[in-house]
Amino acid sequence: MARFEFEIDIRQFIGQLDALDRAVTGAATRSMTEEQRGLFDDSQIQVPVLDGGLKSSGEMRTPDVNRDRVSVEVAYGGGAVAYALRVHENPRSGQTRGIGPRGQRYKRFAQTGKWKYLEHPLLARANRFTSRVGTSIMRELQTRVRG
Repeated sequence: MARFEFEIDIRQFIGQLDALDRAVTGAATRSMTEEQRGLFDDSQIQVPVLDGGLKSSGEMRTPDVNRDRVSVEVAYGGGAVAYALRVHENPRSGQTRGIGPRGQRYKRFAQTGKWKYLEHPLLARANRFTSRVGTSIMRELQTRVRG
């Protein structure tokens, strides 16, 4: 009986794949953090400001990174989540000019900002979000493969 056996040590390939995995995760995390920063900055322009409490409650949470996903979050409200949500969903937010729905005059009112101060910036950025993150990851992969 004629027999020929092939054997290959794949540890080097596995090490290279692990390095690529770390590179992709790093690129995705950096790119998602840039997207998070852009969303936060855009929302800060649109959030209604009465006394600054809502605007100053805005935060970018630390990226959540695990084996198969990277997640970032922008949030408003801190301990006053109900208030932040109420302002976000009120079409009159930042647009009242000091007059209530029944014609009454407000003593204090936001003179800037608008409702959906987080949703509108998100929708505006969403169009190109995937391509920006994907491009960042592809650049990292090309650098690693060529390198």
